[in-house]
Amino acid sequence: MTSVAQTKPERRSSLRAWPLSKRLIKYFAGAVAASIVVWTLVGFGIVNIYEGTWPHLQETRVNVWLESVRTPQLNGLSRWGTRFSDTPIVIGLAVLFSVAAVIRWRRWLDAIFVFGSLATQAAVFLVVTLLVNRDRPSVEQLDGSLPTASFPSGHAGAATAFYGSLIVVSLWHFRKPLLRWLVPAMLVLFPISVIVSRLYRGMHYPSDIAAGVANGLISIAVMGWVLRMGLDDLRDRSDADEFPPEALTLDMTESAHNGPEREFRDGVGSSIPVGPPTF
Repeated sequence: MTSVAQTKPERRSSLRAWPLSKRLIKYFAGAVAASIVVWTLVGFGIVNIYEGTWPHLQETRVNVWLESVRTPQLNGLSRWGTRFSDTPIVIGLAVLFSVAAVIRWRRWLDAIFVFGSLATQAAVFLVVTLLVNRDRPSVEQLDGSLPTASFPSGHAGAATAFYGSLIVVSLWHFRKPLLRWLVPAMLVLFPISVIVSRLYRGMHYPSDIAAGVANGLISIAVMGWVLRMGLDDLRDRSDADEFPPEALTLDMTESAHNGPEREFRDGVGSSIPVGPPTF
């Protein structure tokens, strides 16, 4: 009598679990297009209806007051404060984080989420600012003449999307209560610094800043929505044991409950121990 040995299906690497299908990319493009339409309509309403009203006059007073309290020292501090979302810096940081995240956690989710959130808000910002073309506040602008218009604030949007998505990722990975509070508290200081600095330097009305922040938050929500659908698709298409738990969840602290350490194959036959984050 011959016994047939039953072998457990070999798990594939998390890096082979690409969460974005063509269908989801179409959904993503539709969400971006819808966001552009909505923000463009809001911008047209601000330029053609809102400006000249009492709330707009109060916004102007804020800009004028900030101009009146400028000092050389504050000018220097505000220049550094706005650098945290300058385009070369924020893109460079996003690339560095994405590479480090893929190497550290051996999956695409974190990199796609952070870089995608930043790219989404940038796409919306560039189209809307071109179409709306709102003038900047009638105060001295310390950053001079820029190629983009005032609405919405690209710096505020980029800071919110990038550092905000990093906050979300930190909550996916950190289990210790101290780190779950400390890291987000530190990261939120960067967009706050950018917001205050851009207002101080006369580059935006408060409503431009509010629109930029909202654009960044919506971009984070859109990427989270798309990735969750992508993970659902992966679960539906793959065998339960095909991918390690980390490939099929956004929250690594949830997969940690499956045990202190798991093993899976990297696709070339070598066994790789994978455990929950030890932060």
